[in-house]
Amino acid sequence: MDYQLIYEWIGYVGSLLIAFAMTNNSILRLRWYSLVGNIFFVTYGILISAYPVALVNFFIAGANIYFIQKLSLKSDYLKFLNIKPSNLYLKEFLNFHGKELFSFFPNFKYFPEKYVECAFILRDMNVAGLFLASKQDETTLLVELDFVAPAYRDFRIGKFIFNQHLDYFVDHGYTRIISPCYNRNHEKYLEKVGFVIEMIDGKRMFVKYLVLTNTK
Repeated sequence: MDYQLIYEWIGYVGSLLIAFAMTNNSILRLRWYSLVGNIFFVTYGILISAYPVALVNFFIAGANIYFIQKLSLKSDYLKFLNIKPSNLYLKEFLNFHGKELFSFFPNFKYFPEKYVECAFILRDMNVAGLFLASKQDETTLLVELDFVAPAYRDFRIGKFIFNQHLDYFVDHGYTRIISPCYNRNHEKYLEKVGFVIEMIDGKRMFVKYLVLTNTK
């Protein structure tokens, strides 16, 4: 067996993981991928007797573990900040994130007059997301846009809106929220926050029933 080739592949995998970590917008995911890459490099350094490589990556792995723990235990300040649909900053937000926003909601068109729910999602006082919804009927809220900025995509915003913030929607008379879905990443996000797939008017939609999940 060619052990040298195996050692090289361990080094390649470590390099790829760290390179991939650098492409992540989410700080938490960046730390996780970097940590796994460090573990591969520590192993690689020990196997080829490159102890400085192993030692440096050991300390970086320790730093990654520290920051992962800190990020995981950190209690964020989250706020559903209602705004007017004509808000000027909202328009700038849509323009700035336009290209990526349309990858999740390709059929989105900005019609401020039809939104009954319009809010920025604040995370530690930073604008982390935008939520726009209209009425499908008197008890159904239709999500027109549910966009989270790349740096904040760790499901905390989604869980805040669709789990912790449900009482707000229930108090406004809604019994369900429905959302279209256009790609697999968005589909995984909706499933993660409790939506299920149903056919509505011949269309495949994601539905979350509020009365059943409200714990007020």
